Amino acid sequence: MKQFQIDPFRLTKLSILGISSAEKAYKLCWELNEQFNYHFKSVNPHKVFLSKQASAEFPMFSDEETTTEGTIYMIENFAKGHYLSKQYELADYFFLFVGEFSPELEETFGSQLKSLTDVQLVISLDVKKLKQKERFVIEQ
Repeated sequence: MKQFQIDPFRLTKLSILGISSAEKAYKLCWELNEQFNYHFKSVNPHKVFLSKQASAEFPMFSDEETTTEGTIYMIENFAKGHYLSKQYELADYFFLFVGEFSPELEETFGSQLKSLTDVQLVISLDVKKLKQKERFVIEQ
């Protein structure tokens, strides 16, 4: 099996929030755009290689406009029978902050997520403890 090389520099510029919500991804993004002036839009799916022969594509949204600190991505955790992260299977979606985000911005975003009526849970994930870290690397 091929060993993935993870650039530790890229992971230090990554933080992740997992959320639990029964709402559809596009609806959550629409609510964030309407209520808090974000600019989430649907982009190409996030492709993950599960093995040499198999891969899965997870629906993804991004906001590259709201801040100059980096890009915020929303990725579904489950698609076509596969988890992006089985370790956090209770999370329906992941919000990835890729770039030099301030802790205050991430905290504000987490509070905004918690205020949405369709969001039941928001948790901050420790990137260092993630299994299968390579699945969270966004190729830009």
